[in-house]
Amino acid sequence: MFNLLSHGYVGKKHTPVVNACKGFPKHEIYLVKEEIDNLVIEGYLVPKPTGHGLDVSINPHRLAKIKNLPGIKKILQMNPYLKGRLNF
Repeated sequence: MFNLLSHGYVGKKHTPVVNACKGFPKHEIYLVKEEIDNLVIEGYLVPKPTGHGLDVSINPHRLAKIKNLPGIKKILQMNPYLKGRLNF
């Protein structure tokens, strides 16, 4: 989810699921795709069907909850540059 936030994929801006999985080891991609499915079900990610497959973006109504997630909070505390870049 941090990768989507750092690139600004919130609301109307979306990216293919394949791009959301970049940066993870190849043998763990199926786990990342399963987690993306879980995040869509929970409402944190918004699916957008396209001609080339499924795209995802972060649900803008859930940004307040997302920025308070322990992992996101820790990354932002470690690097204040990102906090300003993500407009939190």
